[in-house]
Amino acid sequence: MKNVLSAGVVVYRMNNDEPEFLLIFNAKGHWDFGKGKIEEGEDKKTAALRELQEEAGITAILKNDFEYSYSYDFIDYDGKKAHKTISFFMGLAN
Repeated sequence: MKNVLSAGVVVYRMNNDEPEFLLIFNAKGHWDFGKGKIEEGEDKKTAALRELQEEAGITAILKNDFEYSYSYDFIDYDGKKAHKTISFFMGLAN
């Protein structure tokens, strides 16, 4: 089974002492936090920030005390079973 690693950022900004979160309407037709595959030679945080820049055109300052990961199995585009792990970081919009 293929193993897929992804990373993303839960981005927020403060507006009148209330957090506002960034969601992206993706090509599959649903809202999600920005994320994508970790490329060879990248660590999770670097990949998460790169994906945020690519998908939303912004940067963020990552909070050092937050990382959440989850995993699931799915059928990939090639019709084969794959296991995916996504790691999310929290970041203040920059």
